[in-house]
Amino acid sequence: DQLAPEGVLIVNADDPASLELADEHGGPVLTVGIDAPAEISATIIERYRSEQTLLVSFGREVIPLRTQLLGRHNVHNLLLAAA
Repeated sequence: DQLAPEGVLIVNADDPASLELADEHGGPVLTVGIDAPAEISATIIERYRSEQTLLVSFGREVIPLRTQLLGRHNVHNLLLAAA
């Protein structure tokens, strides 16, 4: 309700409730996700006790990212920050 009609809504494509919000929003939408198809996506390639490495894809671009933020939820947070 707080987003202007021309504002870009960024949603987690892996979350059905977020996708419902995207359907209701009349303006531009940008999707991020791990499992579902999204405009910005991540593939987790390594996980260790102290870090995880992923590939972030957007369009034809792919960049490696290593983070000490562990867990799948933090991958979503990183994707949202990138968006």
